[in-house]
Amino acid sequence: GRPKRPCWFPGMAATCEALEALAAAGPGEAPAKRRRLSEPDDLGVYVRGPYASDRLKVRVLQGLREYPAEVESQAAARWEDELRKKPHIFDGPCWSLRSVAVPEAAGPAGGDLVLDIQRTTFRYILYTHFSEEGLRLPPEERAGGLG
Repeated sequence: GRPKRPCWFPGMAATCEALEALAAAGPGEAPAKRRRLSEPDDLGVYVRGPYASDRLKVRVLQGLREYPAEVESQAAARWEDELRKKPHIFDGPCWSLRSVAVPEAAGPAGGDLVLDIQRTTFRYILYTHFSEEGLRLPPEERAGGLG
C-alpha cells in the first residue's frame, strides 16, 4: 500500500486515508474511518463542497478570545508545566474557529460557507485539544484551533 503521509486539519492530525474517507462520504455522512480524540464527534468541521472562493466567507471577530475562568486557570497551569519541560516553547498567536454557517446546498446555487474566527494563543490550543481535561470540555469552551 501507499505510505501514510501526515495531513493536518483543525485541532488534530490525521492520515491522508482519513481525509480520503471523509471526501468519499456523502453530504451529512460520517466517514467510515476517522480518528476520534473524544466522544461525541465535535472536534472538527466537515463540509462537503465544492465551494467557489467567492462563496467562502471568513469573518474575523475583534479582540482576543475569552474563556471561562476555569479554562483560563487550567490552561495557565498546563502552560507552566510545558515551559518547565520545553523552555523554548512560546505562546504565539493562533486562530480560533468560533462558528460555521453551512448553507443547505453546495455549489453555485447554494449559499455561502461562513467561518467566524478570532485570535487566541497557543496555550489554549495546547490545553483544550491536547490534554485529557481539555478534551472533556464542551466544544464551545475549546480553542477550536486553525492551521
